Amino acid sequence: MDDPGEFTAILDCNPPVWPTYCWSPAALYNPQVFRNDEDGGFQAPFSLPSGFRVPTMSQATYPSLKTHMLEHQWLQNVEVECNPAFGGFGGVLDCEPYYFNHALNSKPVTLFYDAHVDLIGTHQAMLDDRRHRNQVGNPDWGLWSTDTPFGGDVDGTGDGGYLIGSGYDWANTSYHILTTEGIHGRDILGKQ
Repeated sequence: MDDPGEFTAILDCNPPVWPTYCWSPAALYNPQVFRNDEDGGFQAPFSLPSGFRVPTMSQATYPSLKTHMLEHQWLQNVEVECNPAFGGFGGVLDCEPYYFNHALNSKPVTLFYDAHVDLIGTHQAMLDDRRHRNQVGNPDWGLWSTDTPFGGDVDGTGDGGYLIGSGYDWANTSYHILTTEGIHGRDILGKQ
């Protein structure tokens, strides 16, 4: 923290100190990468001429419903400190924490594209995703993309996700990370 560099190696071969916040990766790609199921679903960014072009913040279609940055680690309502799925590396990595989407009780502090800050619960994100799938009448078109190569078949359904299989409980969401339609999509639906 005392070094002015953005990233500096820590002496004595200790692992780096990783930040606790992360931007939404889906919002950093061309929105066509995370297309909804009815438009063809996920397509590799290499297959598009501008697949890696980062949209401007003003391109957010639902700025009050799209997460920009959140606490990556499970920091609010923590029940268990260390995730055994990531252990065995020695030293600090033996206590890798659970991530924001690994527990139903997780409520990461979240910055949205309209610049408001709120606590968004993993359980609420799951309920909103289910509500969206029911409203559009397509079980494959949720708020987060389940057809990416990231994560593979984590639950036997063929749906991929962001390290869902390493979770603490039955939380099953990849909101923020794999948002359908990227910056044009939503991670929550708002008030019912």
